[in-house]
Amino acid sequence: MNSPRPLYKLLQGEKNQLADLITTTRRLRHLNQSLLSVLDQPLTDHCRIARYDSEQLVIQTDSPVWASRLRYYVPTLLQELKQNIPDLQGLKSIKIHVAPVTPAPVEKPPPQREISPAASRDIYAMAEAIEDPALRAALQRLGRSRRTED
Repeated sequence: MNSPRPLYKLLQGEKNQLADLITTTRRLRHLNQSLLSVLDQPLTDHCRIARYDSEQLVIQTDSPVWASRLRYYVPTLLQELKQNIPDLQGLKSIKIHVAPVTPAPVEKPPPQREISPAASRDIYAMAEAIEDPALRAALQRLGRSRRTED
């Protein structure tokens, strides 16, 4: 019978898609930190590395304004990255993509429904005629909630 193995051993031991994904993610995170150390402050908040292969680096910005600004730095940035980051020695081009950050949708709370005072009185009166104690109590609560607000 197989004994349980720690997850990190499974991921490091075998070549599988998840291990490759984790390796790629770590590499991109490291390259992204290196990129941010080379860029000026305003650009660091709006740029990140999206993809890297042996010759091309794709930098993603969150708006066309920042993409335009970054394009001015591409020749200088290409030289600096090749000199300062050993993993990027074979880099030949930098491509810039715009991918706007969409904020998470804000869920609105459902509107509070209110019943009229007349409906409240009718529900409370109807509750008095109901024999089932659970249903009577529920209707009385419903009718009372509006009657106490008046």
